[in-house]
Amino acid sequence: MRGGSKGVPNKNLREINGKPLMDYTINQALKSGLFEHVVISTDSEKIAKRAKELGAETWFLRPAELSTDEAPKLPVIRHVFLESEKYYRERFDVLIDLDVTSPLRKTDDINRAYQQFIIEDADILITGSKARKNPYFNMVEDSRGSWDLVKSSALNKILINENAIIKEAMNSISKSGEKCLIVVNPKEELLGTLSDGDIRKSILRGSLVDDTIKNIYNKNPLYLVEGNYDNSNIEKLFLEKKLDMIPIVNNKKVIDYIVWDKFFMNRNKLSKKIPKLQITSPVRRQDAPDVFDLNAAIYIWKRKSILKQNTLFTKKTSLHIMPEHRSVDIDSELDWKFVEFLMQNYKDNDD
Repeated sequence: MRGGSKGVPNKNLREINGKPLMDYTINQALKSGLFEHVVISTDSEKIAKRAKELGAETWFLRPAELSTDEAPKLPVIRHVFLESEKYYRERFDVLIDLDVTSPLRKTDDINRAYQQFIIEDADILITGSKARKNPYFNMVEDSRGSWDLVKSSALNKILINENAIIKEAMNSISKSGEKCLIVVNPKEELLGTLSDGDIRKSILRGSLVDDTIKNIYNKNPLYLVEGNYDNSNIEKLFLEKKLDMIPIVNNKKVIDYIVWDKFFMNRNKLSKKIPKLQITSPVRRQDAPDVFDLNAAIYIWKRKSILKQNTLFTKKTSLHIMPEHRSVDIDSELDWKFVEFLMQNYKDNDD
């Protein structure tokens, strides 16, 4: 808990619905019965004093470099964890972080999240709620100079003009996550393909990153015509030609593509005729995959993850889903007023 805050000044000690904001989180932690120690990390003497009055423990002030608006979360967590091991002369297996800006969580949310963490043998657990907006349906981004759905612009991210420079192509491959780009003219008609291997070979031959891709891409690509192929055609092309990607065209225009790993992972689920493999834009919200907003209410780490990981997202990260009305993270005055309204009118939080 920092003493300063730009979004909501002095929010930790500011009263909301009759008591300081920080009281809610400390009381929930103590009430849960999960913790050997409820430790507060703060740069404020006033916050430390209040925390001790409530029954939490604190014996140090957070360093200045970890108390800025720009300070990342993980170094702060790592610091308090190591300070606690040093102070208590004990090696801890698990740390649970409860952000003070999520006062609507319940003690039961903490206990259920921890149970899920243990059952799933997770290294890290995060919490979230069903998102109200969906990048597959009603969230847009600027994609190559035009607006498109965030998750339907996968095709746009791998289309590149033949006059683009090698540096642009490298950035496109990095951002798209694919191994190959599709080279098109201004009408998005297929001209060829450009793989990461093509780029590497050209650089080894002396090309510079500011050179255009015009002389290095494959101008005789294999492609499929929409509706005129089946699984056996695709499988044969991938296995015999060792392709990473096959463009799909309709009247010369690129309309879709198939990637080899996704094809072989999903081929048993596909019908014999598959006019399109890449999800573009769902027509109804119900057709879009579920996505979730992280709510910053509860984070759980195993010791090794705190000390070695610099990300929340690993192969052993679990998501604990909470209701939307208990998932508001206070980051502005509007959030504050909304949380206060819910506390007064939605009796579903730990007072």
